Amino acid sequence: MTRPRASFGLRDSRLRRSKAQVAAILESLESRPPPLSEAEQLEIRARLSEVPAAPQLPLCLPKNEAGQS
Repeated sequence: MTRPRASFGLRDSRLRRSKAQVAAILESLESRPPPLSEAEQLEIRARLSEVPAAPQLPLCLPKNEAGQS
């Protein structure tokens, strides 16, 4: 026996809206922006070089934290 459709009314409208949003997002992803100009690329590179590098984390834990005695 199938359930009455009325109980799913809210969920259906929410699904329909999200499908429309997903379609819009996919469409915007497919239409790629024009490539950056030379000046924009240089500006981005300059900004990236201003950002300090993250401190290098040790690759292995100290022995006491790794559970070795």
